[in-house]
Amino acid sequence: MDLKVHCPSATCRATLTVPITAAGHVARCPLCHATFQIPSEADIAEQTASSWIEDDIDDLADEIDNEWQQRLKEEAQRRAEQEDLQRQQTAKVIEKIMATNKDLTHEQAMDMAVSGAVTNTTQTAPQAAPPRPLQPPLANPKKQPSQP
Repeated sequence: MDLKVHCPSATCRATLTVPITAAGHVARCPLCHATFQIPSEADIAEQTASSWIEDDIDDLADEIDNEWQQRLKEEAQRRAEQEDLQRQQTAKVIEKIMATNKDLTHEQAMDMAVSGAVTNTTQTAPQAAPPRPLQPPLANPKKQPSQP
């Protein structure tokens, strides 16, 4: 098995393939002739594990970011739908006001609809409360003495 190492020289950074038996020894870059120590097998294993952990953390962070983006998108869509529904309901109220008050301008009707100052003729009649269910007769309110 071979190891892939990078030349530490800032100007070179060449990728070199060396035998596993060279781990822990000094090597010379064939391109820039810089000398460096090849990491030991334990260091390589640790670097590999660290890179896996970093990759997992990066993947998890991306997943969380994507979930938040999706939540934000859904919330924006929900709010837009609510605002659209509110606009439609306000438009219906304005139409009712203008139908019953022909002398009002659209702006006046809109002001009335938004402020909630709707006349009795445009409001729906309040519904009667449903009848109360019959209550069972109360038990004898006098306290019964307890039996010993």
